[in-house]
Amino acid sequence: MKKTTTLLFIIFALAVTVRFLFFPDNVYFGFDQARDAFESLSIYKNLDLKIIGPSTASPTLFHGPLYWYLIGPFYLLGKGNPAVPAAFLLTLNALGIFLIYLTGKILFNKRVGLISGLLYAVSFEQTQYAMYFGNPAPAVLTIILFYLGLAFFFFKDDVRGGLLALFALGLSIQFEFFLFYLILVFVFLMIILGRRKIKTLQIKEVIFSAIAFLVPLLTFILAEIKFGFRTTKSLLSIFTSIGGSYKFQKAATVLVKRMVLEVNDNIFSFGTAMEVVILLALLGFSLYLLKRRAKDYKKIEKKVGNRGSYNCT
Repeated sequence: MKKTTTLLFIIFALAVTVRFLFFPDNVYFGFDQARDAFESLSIYKNLDLKIIGPSTASPTLFHGPLYWYLIGPFYLLGKGNPAVPAAFLLTLNALGIFLIYLTGKILFNKRVGLISGLLYAVSFEQTQYAMYFGNPAPAVLTIILFYLGLAFFFFKDDVRGGLLALFALGLSIQFEFFLFYLILVFVFLMIILGRRKIKTLQIKEVIFSAIAFLVPLLTFILAEIKFGFRTTKSLLSIFTSIGGSYKFQKAATVLVKRMVLEVNDNIFSFGTAMEVVILLALLGFSLYLLKRRAKDYKKIEKKVGNRGSYNCT
């Protein structure tokens, strides 16, 4: 245990070192960053509380304001110097090492967890996200929390994992509105891996799960009420308007292209056709591993007994 902890902190130190190379010369400060600085300072200096966050590419859709609440104290600490909140975001990204390790450990073992943490530490993509001085940056951590919670729920039979996953899902949408597509991921995994577990949930557990998801989304709910459900109407128009089908297809195409780009950026450039094949193979293999791991845990559960009867010894 002590050896593992030492290795984890060495990997964390490596991650921090990689992310702070060339800092603060590589901190980009443009219009969006100036807006975020002004709004976040306004919250704490003028007590100007926000329920709507930064704008998206659509004029009627907005991210949540949590990012402004998060970076405001660091702007105050640095007396307006953007390097201070930027350093906070870099460090926050590096903390993902520990979450990645826990997820890998639950799914497989400590060794896989450590290797996953090391890859995260030196990943080109993650170092770029760490330097991204904007509201989506903290979502890297909440997305990992989302999958960590699911790992606890599916493979440790811990209802609190489901609560964590839903809470992290709500936080992810706060930081990056379009991450609501993770709802589809949640539903898909529940259908594939969690059907039996859902049937065992008690009413209070379902209620707590709903609360865990809705609490991070409270600002969206308040904004919808205040502005006549503007966001809801905008989203519905995507599906109901004449061009709604086209918009949905375009969004789906962008998502697929983005997933293919992940292969290009993180593995190697093989050309679009081959990258699509690799992507499908990786998704299929990942699903196979999840199903296999779920079966392994079910066998263990049968030997140990019903839920709640585990013996720690």
